Amino acid sequence: MITTRPHPFNSRANDAVRSYILSRLNEIDSGTRTALIVDNDIYSNVTWQEGRAGRYFEGNNILVKIEGRNPELKAVLFSAHYDSVSTAYGATDDGMGVVTLLQLITYFSKNTPSRTVVFNINNGEEDGLYGSHAFLSHPWSKEIGFFLNLEGAGAGGVPIVFRTSSYEVTQALKTTSHPHGSVFSSDTFALGLIRSRTDYSVYTAAGMSGLDFAFYQRRSYYHTMRDTISNLNGPGSLWLFMDSSLSIGRSLSQIDSPETGRGLPLHFDLNLLSPPFSEEAPLKVLFYQAVNLTEQSSEVQLTGVEGYIQKVVSQIPSTWQHPISCEADALSRLTRCKWNSTTAITKDMVSLDTEVIRSGEATLTVKGQNTRFCRILFDRPVLAFHVNGSAGEVRHGYSFPSNGTTELQLWSRERSKPFVVDVSWPQNETLQGRASCGWSDSQDWEDHIPAFKEILDFLPSWSLVSKRDHGLVEASLEFSL
Repeated sequence: MITTRPHPFNSRANDAVRSYILSRLNEIDSGTRTALIVDNDIYSNVTWQEGRAGRYFEGNNILVKIEGRNPELKAVLFSAHYDSVSTAYGATDDGMGVVTLLQLITYFSKNTPSRTVVFNINNGEEDGLYGSHAFLSHPWSKEIGFFLNLEGAGAGGVPIVFRTSSYEVTQALKTTSHPHGSVFSSDTFALGLIRSRTDYSVYTAAGMSGLDFAFYQRRSYYHTMRDTISNLNGPGSLWLFMDSSLSIGRSLSQIDSPETGRGLPLHFDLNLLSPPFSEEAPLKVLFYQAVNLTEQSSEVQLTGVEGYIQKVVSQIPSTWQHPISCEADALSRLTRCKWNSTTAITKDMVSLDTEVIRSGEATLTVKGQNTRFCRILFDRPVLAFHVNGSAGEVRHGYSFPSNGTTELQLWSRERSKPFVVDVSWPQNETLQGRASCGWSDSQDWEDHIPAFKEILDFLPSWSLVSKRDHGLVEASLEFSL
């Protein structure tokens, strides 16, 4: 059920996965002596600044608590996310993490732990670690001392401890039958050589001590349509993940007191990928489609390795009738090729209303049809913003910068919800920009994102496609205040 189709936060398949998880928890609860405390959290919202963007997110995490024998001790958090990216079925990332949490809940409901255990089956990780940020606004987050984060950065194989925050929690690996870790992975995360982000970074920044446990083999399948059950190398990978997670979890729930220190190095395990690319070791290309509703234009973009991305683009029929331009992408150090699209443009994809309150202050209302995601980009920094309905507090440690921000990312748990945003900027100056909304639902590929469907149909066998941005397609309207 979890991996039937891609299920990003902004999709109807995500709702189906969420309903399935809740039904499984009801089944587990009815068959245990210890009652589960389940919080279907459809109330939390969080605002923070990270990187270049201000962010507003309405969460819908599924939280579970099982009281321990010693409730005075800090609790242990187990975390995995139930959303996938829009271009993958999410078997490894993070379906196996979710089913492992369900098994851990079953175990601890029948075997009361020493410490209280909390489970954050979270949503929105793939778009910016949103589910873990939302959890930190929940009262249960204040009870956590240790955590185990379950992730997938490849496709099956042997799970590895990517990162560990202290010597104390690393000792939990001694109880596993197949300990597997690498100082290389931890160091490369620290140096920024591995660009995948996980909820581990959010939890450790909040003062928790824990481990990042993930799959890493077949890295080229990561975030692609090959992240499927059939590519897990059999049931052994899932069994090993569950067995190791249970051993680590039991050990963490028995730690008497926290201790800081460096992680325990186990061994190196390198698996680098380089040309030539093949069906077994494919090139990954990144898809994005930009629709400008003001100009009534549409552009398709594919990003990849210089010299190879041009070969991929030449196989796409729609490029045969349109000029192609390719240029270096400064952020990714890859090459981005783009061409005009003949996709039909619907004017009501995005609606935007603006109201100037006074010089330097305005209210913008942006709405996307049948989507949960919109954003607003400005030509100059706005000095403050407030989203109608927000909790009003900015996350500690992620405060709004004094020099402002040029982008706001807005996420709702409801589709087609208008975002009402108050912004301010220096008086007596104009403010220009664009408001956009994005779509990434696999059920819409045929009718509303045909350019992506064409890429899937005509990619060379030695390449795979992944998403480049939050939406597969994003439509925008320009404004001037």
